[in-house]
Amino acid sequence: MQRKNDKQLASVWSACEQRGWNVTAPRQEVIETLVKAGKPLTAYEIIDELGAKPPTVYRALEFWVETGFVHKLDSKNAFVFCAETHDHADALFLVCSECENVEEIHDRKISNALETLAKHQHFHINRALTELHGTCSACCKGH
Repeated sequence: MQRKNDKQLASVWSACEQRGWNVTAPRQEVIETLVKAGKPLTAYEIIDELGAKPPTVYRALEFWVETGFVHKLDSKNAFVFCAETHDHADALFLVCSECENVEEIHDRKISNALETLAKHQHFHINRALTELHGTCSACCKGH
């Protein structure tokens, strides 16, 4: 797991360096906390983990969400590290109501269908993050 975390963080540092983004110490601590957790965390869980002040953590989270490295799950009011390439405008999240596991997936067919529906309504999608709530396969096996 540590190697995966190191690889994920290396991609973050590389992308930030290429784009000239300033990664302050609080930003670094927040993204490292999310990567290490491997699951969605609320801002207050991050604050508790780091012992940081709320405005500092919220500013860091805002930066990471804007850059695409972190997604906000509105239904859980939580933040999760992006599982993909960080340069996409859409994502589907499968949220298990039993174990609270969250899986990020990307399906171009679904994205295209949403874009078509929006165009018919003369609506332009800037970002589409869709949460689907249900039961994951591991929890289904237990029933």
